[in-house]
Amino acid sequence: MAVNLRDQIEYYHYLTREQEIEATKRSNSILYEARRNAKIDKCLICGRAMNSFCNSHTVPQFSLRKISPDGIVLNFNSLLESPAMRKDSGLNQAGVFHVICHDCDNKVFQEYENPNNYKEESLSTKMMAEIALKNYLKLIDKKLFERVLNQLLIQRFPHHQSAMQHRLDVVEFDYNNYKVGFEKAKRLSKKDDNDGYYLIYYKLLNYTAPMAFQAAITLAVDFEGEIVNAIYNMNSNYKMKELHLAVLPMNGKTAIVMFIDNGEKRYKSFIRQFNQLSECDKLGAINYLIFLYSEDYFFSKTIKDKIDTDCLRRIAGIMPQYYTFETKEPRELLSGDFRLDKWNSIPNLLDRTYAIE
Repeated sequence: MAVNLRDQIEYYHYLTREQEIEATKRSNSILYEARRNAKIDKCLICGRAMNSFCNSHTVPQFSLRKISPDGIVLNFNSLLESPAMRKDSGLNQAGVFHVICHDCDNKVFQEYENPNNYKEESLSTKMMAEIALKNYLKLIDKKLFERVLNQLLIQRFPHHQSAMQHRLDVVEFDYNNYKVGFEKAKRLSKKDDNDGYYLIYYKLLNYTAPMAFQAAITLAVDFEGEIVNAIYNMNSNYKMKELHLAVLPMNGKTAIVMFIDNGEKRYKSFIRQFNQLSECDKLGAINYLIFLYSEDYFFSKTIKDKIDTDCLRRIAGIMPQYYTFETKEPRELLSGDFRLDKWNSIPNLLDRTYAIE
């Protein structure tokens, strides 16, 4: 089985149609088993024992519905084009996780999931906490799945055990890190504490962007190629620091949100460099961060023919390469591929040019 999405795509290019179908079946079988075995038995928020969990969405439904008049959005694989994955998602499957109960899903996120609460001035700490809480729930759900998946792969492909064990170690490292952020966000989501998060950027655009996004990313380097998070550092005492990003389209406007933990100094140079950009360039840089660092974006089918997908594909394919254990030095890789001054090399879907309303 391919180690990552890039290898998987290249692997499929050498198969006949019959071999491709058989390989897809094997891959889906392992993924299904991993997802089934990764289930937990208690809601991560309230702690109640559960037999079934809510089909929770990271991106609020009001944003997904706004960019999908027919109930379908394009996803990460519409750019990468792996034959084993769908290129679009129905609203019920877009960015979902399964680690909390229905009651918590309906009650805990009410403030930030109400489009009427997005005003011109700023964003409350409570709304940021709810966004961060969703982000960490999605990340924890992903790591629970990856833990079981890598355990299965070690069993079935023992000749890849060394590489898979390394990936399993990374999964455990990330999981423990995300749990810390989750506990803080859960605590702050219950009150409006102004000391919880630092809002780097908030903008309420007066048009509807064609893309919806919400996630926490671990920024590796800044605009000048200087290290922000040493993402290859596996020392248990070294903690990664996440950057929370959200693009939330709604009726005639779009909320753009970017924040970090309050008091976090690791992002100081990035924030200074970001603030020196024009408003248009800030949107371009945020757009670049999304495609470079995440797979959790969704965009409207109505603009597929209006953008250079080959250009976006090159950027979207960078992150999966970092699971292949390249022979270059980590700093060389990071300062080259992840340097943020390349942000204007791809279409900026946050620009008014691509607005759908």
